[in-house]
Amino acid sequence: MLRGAILGRKSTGIRERIIQESKDLFYFQGFGNTSLKEIVEKCGTNKTTFYEYFSSKDELGEIYLRNYIESENNSLNEVVNTINSPEELVKWWVDINLAELKDPDRYNACPIVGFSYQQPLAEHRWDDQLNDFTRTREGIFARFFEKCQANGYTLRYPAAHTGVLANMIEQGSLAAWKLTRKEESILNFGPLFLSLFQKDANETEKLLPKF
Repeated sequence: MLRGAILGRKSTGIRERIIQESKDLFYFQGFGNTSLKEIVEKCGTNKTTFYEYFSSKDELGEIYLRNYIESENNSLNEVVNTINSPEELVKWWVDINLAELKDPDRYNACPIVGFSYQQPLAEHRWDDQLNDFTRTREGIFARFFEKCQANGYTLRYPAAHTGVLANMIEQGSLAAWKLTRKEESILNFGPLFLSLFQKDANETEKLLPKF
C-alpha cells in the first residue's frame, strides 16, 4: 500500500536517481531478476559512477527494503490510530488495494513480500529486516485489536496472537492475488479479517464479497 507515493518521488541527484529507478525495477521485476547493467542503463549512467555512490546492488536492496518497511508500517500505524472498528480497517485496506489495481501496470502487491521471494533459500541477508517488518506489523495489529476490545468487540483469541493471524491474512490475501491476479483475492481479506472477532454475524455478512 502507498507504493505509488514512494515510486512517484523524483530527484535530479545521481544517487537519488539510482535509488528511485532501482525501486521501480526491484518492485516490478524482482531484485534477483534485475541486473546492475539494467539499473545503470535506466539511470543513464555507468558502473563506475554507480560504485562512487554504492558498494553493491545489495546496498540498493537494503535501502529499498528499509524505505518500504518504514512506509508500509507507518501507513498502517496512522490508520489504526484514527479508526475504531474492524469494519473501518477492512474498508480502508480493500479500498486502497482496489484503487491501485485500477492501474494494473503499476501494481504488484506487497513490495516487501515480493522482495522476500527473491532471497535464495540458502541465503539470509535480509532476514533481520524482514523479521523486523513482520514483528512490527503484528504489533500494530495487536494494538488495534486491543482498541477494538475497549470499544466492545470480542476477539476469538488474545490480541497478540490475533495480530499474528491478521498479518498472515493480509499477506496471504496479497500472495493469493499474485497467484491469481483476481480481485476476489483482495476482497476476501474482509471476511477473513472479520472472522477474528466474535460479533454479530450480520455485521460480517455486510462485508462479504459478492461474486
